[in-house]
Amino acid sequence: TNNNGTVDAGELPIGGVDVVLYRDNGNGTFDATSDTLLGTQTTSGSGLYLFTGLTPGNYFVQIPQAEFSTGQPLSGYQNSSGQTSGDTNNADHGVAAPVAGQGIVSDLVTLSAGGEPTTDGDGANSNLTIDFGFY
Repeated sequence: TNNNGTVDAGELPIGGVDVVLYRDNGNGTFDATSDTLLGTQTTSGSGLYLFTGLTPGNYFVQIPQAEFSTGQPLSGYQNSSGQTSGDTNNADHGVAAPVAGQGIVSDLVTLSAGGEPTTDGDGANSNLTIDFGFY
């Protein structure tokens, strides 16, 4: 809530937010019209989401613009300005999508077999660090 891009004590998670996963089309730039839509998950009451069964490759995680509409979980919120890239846990990985109206999107996320962070509470074949911050 203080727009610093990290989860601080007392900041509550937001449940009920749709999170969309895309596989990159190979150009390294997010575009919902040309990247491959793989699925949608909804954050739990703890603000968590999980996509399973992914193969090594390049992905983008998106919060659709519709989630900020009246009556939606992020209505009245905006994206934190303290974005980070890489595998930092509990930090905002979201930036405005390069195409207007496509919401908030992560940087390119590269998954590799046995090469994922283990400091996020899971093993080396999963990445739970792609978080988003709103205030």
